[in-house]
Amino acid sequence: MRKDSYFSLTKKSRKLFLLNEIFINNSITQAKISDKINTTRGMVNKYLKELVRDNFVIKDQYNYKITKKGKLYLSNNINDLYIEYDNFKDKINNLINRVKDVHFKEYNFGVLKSIEGVIPFIAKKYKFDQKYGFKFNLYYYDTGLQLIDNLEVEKLDFGVLGVIPAFYKKSLGSKISIDFKINGGKHSLLYKNKYKNIEDLEGQKILLLEKNDSVSGTLLKDIEREKNISFQKIDLNDINCKIEDLINNDIFEKAEGVLIWEPYISFIKNKNQDIKIYNIDKDYISNVCISSLKNERDKIKVIEKIFEESIKYISRNDISNEIEKVFNVGENYINNNLTDLSFSIQREGIFK
Repeated sequence: MRKDSYFSLTKKSRKLFLLNEIFINNSITQAKISDKINTTRGMVNKYLKELVRDNFVIKDQYNYKITKKGKLYLSNNINDLYIEYDNFKDKINNLINRVKDVHFKEYNFGVLKSIEGVIPFIAKKYKFDQKYGFKFNLYYYDTGLQLIDNLEVEKLDFGVLGVIPAFYKKSLGSKISIDFKINGGKHSLLYKNKYKNIEDLEGQKILLLEKNDSVSGTLLKDIEREKNISFQKIDLNDINCKIEDLINNDIFEKAEGVLIWEPYISFIKNKNQDIKIYNIDKDYISNVCISSLKNERDKIKVIEKIFEESIKYISRNDISNEIEKVFNVGENYINNNLTDLSFSIQREGIFK
């Protein structure tokens, strides 16, 4: 091996390996040593002469034996081998990563800012995507309709968003594929404590992130029908606001109540202790993964596997820090409010 080879051992390390081989087996031949430390027999002979000169080994008629000085030198310098081994591993990992970077297939992934949006974030952060040869570029959206618009003009390859805008756009002839469902979403209506119950909100302003063709809008209509009341509905467009600005300020300056999803429910609960909560406990499909029809089914199956690995990670670990990063809120906004965090992938019954 050439001296300047990328994976070559240092001269000191080769001599340490040589000393160790003699210590283990003093009848070992120069040919076997040459194979073990990956150098020529001529270099082995040169190293042996240097070790004899330094009184690390002695030579009898046929063999070499390690001296007390040699044993001490080996013992005192063995950590250098560990250091070089770690450096070698780093070189291997860097090389593998460079090779992977060349072969990764990059995909632009649009993600609605809902709790399900943390799944692709975990996939990217912990490189579950790269495990399968994919590389996600994540783009977050306040509303599902914005996301679909960008997928339709091929700015995105995949998207995770609420089920209602996906089906709505599909019904209008949008050439998207609704590939699988992501169960685990949760919505609640949070309102000011001055109202005794939800019926007292009759005619009051209720804020939605998106009032038309959205999961939130549909759920609020269900509440109106069940309670025989009506609300004045406003959304982000009406108040010219982004979701981060809204959450980081007093949301109840804009409306008497807000129908919203996790993790924003937890953010608001933690920031506003004096509020009431109407939980929507009914079973409903919250989010779906969509793609353009040009994406083959085998790619969708890979996305499912990547998401399933992310979900397993989420089920076993505290992801509060990741949630705070994804949703751009300050530390400790979640505390113990975010409970029952579980997800699952459902493939059956998908409308194509």
